[in-house]
Amino acid sequence: RPNDHLVDLWGLEDGPARKFVEARLCDFTIRCFDQPVDTPTHAAHALPRTYIASVKEGYPAKVVFDPFAARARREGWSYHELPTGHDCQAEMPDALSGLLLGAAT
Repeated sequence: RPNDHLVDLWGLEDGPARKFVEARLCDFTIRCFDQPVDTPTHAAHALPRTYIASVKEGYPAKVVFDPFAARARREGWSYHELPTGHDCQAEMPDALSGLLLGAAT
């Protein structure tokens, strides 16, 4: 189970969003970064792609995700920023929902 240190790295300050996330914490794997998805060659290039970057000032883990954001921009993805830490769904759910709905249409 993630500890307070990890929640701090995600940029969650004391308050309702942090309490929301802490109440739902569970074990998770970092394997999403090293397990390739088996898809037809270049299949993803046929789909519209959107990247939503969490860019709150002082968000400690932001540097981990900056290379992904840079790649998305370099590859011409639709790019958006939210002034949140890693858990934008808890900090700015309405703004995130709007971006996701816009990406889906």
